[in-house]
Formats: sequence, C-alpha cells, structure tokens
Amino acid sequence: MTSGEPVTFTYSPAAAFQVSGITNDFSGANNYRPNVTCDPTAASPAIGQWFNPSCVVIPTDPTQPFGNAGRNTVRGPNFWTFDFAVAKQLPVTGSAHVELRLEAFNLFNRANFVAPNGNRSSGGFGTITATYDPRQLQLAAKVVW
Repeated sequence: MTSGEPVTFTYSPAAAFQVSGITNDFSGANNYRPNVTCDPTAASPAIGQWFNPSCVVIPTDPTQPFGNAGRNTVRGPNFWTFDFAVAKQLPVTGSAHVELRLEAFNLFNRANFVAPNGNRSSGGFGTITATYDPRQLQLAAKVVW
C-alpha cells in the first residue's frame, strides 16, 4: 500500500510566454507551472475530476510566465496491491527435482489508477484515464538437475 503518486501542475505556454526555445526536458526545457489560488484538492475526488480546476489558473502576464505552483504539491489516488506465490518442489531422482510455482500479482484485482493529468492547458486536466495492470497469474515449472 502506498499513497498516491505526486502530481506537479504544469501548463503549455503560448508563444508570448515562452522564455526558451528548448523543448526537451532532458536538454533543460522550462517547466511552466500555473498559479494555485486555493486548495486544489476536490471535495469529492472522482476519476473525472480529481482536482478543483477553478483553483489552478494559467498566468496572464507574459512577463511572469512562471506561476506559484510547487513541485509535487498534490497526490493522485492511493495504490494497493496484494501479490502471492505458492511453490512446491517434487523430487525426481537423486538430486534432480521439479519446482512448480503459481504466482499472482494484484490477487484481489483492485483497480489501481494512474496519476491524474496535471497539465492545466489540457482539456483532460484532473482526469484519470488509465489504470495499472489488472490481476495477473503465472504458472511455472522448473527442472533442476
């Protein structure tokens, strides 16, 4: 069990707000952050609206393109999973044996949602559009001699 993934609010600046032509994060591109005017946590967070969009505002002054939003200021939904494994060794002859394994990941098949969209310029701001892997089972047999 873990708390939700941290989310950093960003926005996609218009040309007048851009302070550099660098576009790749690994090359040193700017991370444009909006202004946060109140607590952005929604009263009743839901998949369709995890944040209160009226609390996150894109700057309007091109001379001040960087807002006051901090890094990793809000969190997405929590993550909970239960993994389980059963193994049995069956002797064959001498030192040889067969190992049978059954492994289950996310055994109770809980829907673990990814972090919500933190880009204020996006139409999907604050929405969750994906989940982590559902329950997975695997069976294995290994011969050791």
